[in-house]
Amino acid sequence: MTIPSTVTHARAYVSAHGVVDLLVNGEIAHNETLMPGWFSYRSRHPYCILDITNSLKAGLNTIGLDMADGWWRGRFGFEGGHVNLFGTDQAALLHLDITCASGETLTVDTDETWSLWTSPRPRAALYDGETYDEREDDQEWLMGEGDPVHVTPVTETLVVNESRTIATVEEIVPVSVDERPDGSLLIDFGQNASGRIAFTANFACGESVTLKHAEILYDGELCTRPLREARSIDTFIGAGRGAREYTPRFTVHGFRYATIEGAVCRIQRDSIRMRVIRTPLELTSSLKTSSNLINKLHENIQWSLRSNFVGLPTDCPQRDERLGWTGDIQVFAPAALTLADSAPFLSDWLEDVAAEQREFGGIPLFVPTVPTNAPFDDTAATAVWDDVAVLLPWNLYWFTGERTYLDRHADLAFAWADELVGLLGDDGLWRAPMQLGDWLDPVAPPDAPNRGRTDPDLVANAYVVRSLTVAARIAHEMGCEDKAQAYRAVAERVRTAFMRAYVGEGARMVSHAQTAYSLAINTAILDGESRRQGGEHLAKIVAEDGYVIGTGFAGTPEVLDALTSTAHLDVAYRLLEQTECPSWLYPVTMGATTMWERWDSLRPDGSINPGGMTSFNHYAFGAVADWMYRTILGVTAIEPGFARIRIAPRPGGSLTHARGHIRTPHGDVVVNWRIGGGMLTLTGSTPTLTEVVVGGQVREVRGEFAVTAPWR
Repeated sequence: MTIPSTVTHARAYVSAHGVVDLLVNGEIAHNETLMPGWFSYRSRHPYCILDITNSLKAGLNTIGLDMADGWWRGRFGFEGGHVNLFGTDQAALLHLDITCASGETLTVDTDETWSLWTSPRPRAALYDGETYDEREDDQEWLMGEGDPVHVTPVTETLVVNESRTIATVEEIVPVSVDERPDGSLLIDFGQNASGRIAFTANFACGESVTLKHAEILYDGELCTRPLREARSIDTFIGAGRGAREYTPRFTVHGFRYATIEGAVCRIQRDSIRMRVIRTPLELTSSLKTSSNLINKLHENIQWSLRSNFVGLPTDCPQRDERLGWTGDIQVFAPAALTLADSAPFLSDWLEDVAAEQREFGGIPLFVPTVPTNAPFDDTAATAVWDDVAVLLPWNLYWFTGERTYLDRHADLAFAWADELVGLLGDDGLWRAPMQLGDWLDPVAPPDAPNRGRTDPDLVANAYVVRSLTVAARIAHEMGCEDKAQAYRAVAERVRTAFMRAYVGEGARMVSHAQTAYSLAINTAILDGESRRQGGEHLAKIVAEDGYVIGTGFAGTPEVLDALTSTAHLDVAYRLLEQTECPSWLYPVTMGATTMWERWDSLRPDGSINPGGMTSFNHYAFGAVADWMYRTILGVTAIEPGFARIRIAPRPGGSLTHARGHIRTPHGDVVVNWRIGGGMLTLTGSTPTLTEVVVGGQVREVRGEFAVTAPWR
């Protein structure tokens, strides 16, 4: 392609069956990676928009598209995964608009005039890693014609990927690079993350190195068992062309540790980096307290968000899974929306949820869905997981104040609410043959994560009350009052049936467990005296358990709020600050840099949990961050979009001070409190009318504030 004069503007529109890089004159012309991303391809096929103005020049330019399988036909899914999930072909689509200084405009489109060349990457897979053979990268495509291409019509519905692009966002320098007796290198990056290794080397022709990745070491070696069938191995073969940088292009790994074997003497060791790969969402809050352990917990939650917001909200970044599990993000969403500017990202993913709900007649457990060998029906109605259809749209609205989120996702929410109504039996309850229940309750056997202490049907029906109550709020906000009243009436009927089936005399529940009471309290199934009694039962159970956690995915976001709202703040703080296993701080004491999937992914004796699913980078239990901001920092929205705010820190435990901020649609809320000399001093600033509550004092402020009150 010949460009007559200086380029003033050039925009590229790129899509693919697979993943693709756009090359201009032999160089990658963008920071995005793994384009165009993974959507529900059958209904919504993404394309990316790139500004490549600075990559083009006046005169002759060569445009290329480098491709790999990605999610389209690469091996993906459980137990070794499946291939050709969406098709057997690789294909690319490009449209390029160019404006020159002369005023002339040009367009370039993929068509039959393009040529096909063999990739120097004979292996490039998301699970298995990448092999790059520099000897095959002769870049002849820049100078001549290759094989003819096959042109097929576009049949997909194309949608722009605006909020779920993936990119390299930062680099991590190793904390150690140790040479082992066999000459290989063992690298510790000090942080578990999703990314790739980059380094500079000067290989002789045919020399190679092999990189292996793992989240954790066991007996000084990479522990790869938790990866299951994901090989996570990269290989680079040199061509003797001098020093250059090597890094994979079409894979991503979840890891902290790596080994490099082979011609390591050719590597410039100070050049070794981990390039962190994720969707570039901005962190929008901060929290620092007097407890270094709590501060590290907060940091670990942030890193698990970073690692798993990679094009979609995934469960984990390392093993043969990496799927958009609906339950994980449902429980974590309030924390995610507090921690990062994640609303557009999550809203776009909900479009995939809606597309698959329409396609399958139900909400899959993970979206986009893939075939699975697991012993369950992925699209069968499942509490906690499917409730994302109602609860996430409401959270998006509550945190942003933007009605567009309700308008955009109301059909999805009402479809799930209507399905819930239809699932109820004559006794007013939902009885399902299979529920995941309080997934990963710490007492559940390693090979049966759904066998917790709380009856799965109890969990399901508490969620029926919650989702129908929230669906009623959505309907009310949208002016659908008849629908709102109908949902409220059914929710009340289920609440009554719940009390009859699961709650006995003195508000003792048939599942005498932390999750059961927490859900019943937080969904207002227990109210008045029964709520007080339920809080007493909950506090007593936590004390009898030794103040260790007794909840899984369903109960963990609930337990501290349930204790706090029933006048057991002291118990909530003892539970938060517990360091024995299982607890939030136990992984911190074991050196964790992210949240774990299991409370004991790494056991106190240093062994790895023997379960087949043992990730060291899962965000679900990080849902506690929501409570931390509302209780420790004390910032709560009392109207959608933080139009009105309450600042009411509730110090407890060992904490003597805390400071932080939350970015709201109106600006930053900044809070700084400290206890000393029998007084609590609270200062900060707020952009909207805010109710500040400290020591019984209530003030309405806007802007900067300072309050001092006696403290016990």
